[in-house]
Amino acid sequence: MFIIICGDTTVAEALYAWLAESDPQFGASSPEFRNEPGRETAIPIDSRAGEEIVAGGVNDETRRLRSVLKTIGKTEWPGRKVPEEYATIVERNNRKALEDEESGIVAINPDVPP
Repeated sequence: MFIIICGDTTVAEALYAWLAESDPQFGASSPEFRNEPGRETAIPIDSRAGEEIVAGGVNDETRRLRSVLKTIGKTEWPGRKVPEEYATIVERNNRKALEDEESGIVAINPDVPP
């Protein structure tokens, strides 16, 4: 686990764009930090999301983040089975990301290797 805390939202967003999305304006990031379809490595959690997690929020993103945070540092799920709720949330988020990419809302940068 690698945690970066920023005191400014603008800096945090730029850092995430560089590490997770390999935004070319910031130079090449390490492949180990880059998010790819089906492999989320960098997870932004702002103070609002943190408060939602602590408060037991029930929206999909809060539940997904709570599941991800529970598994940090673990090499497998308890009972060696991915919880159905988590799998459903991830599948829904992956489907949305694919739809956004296909519709042109989100574009993959062809100059950045996977």
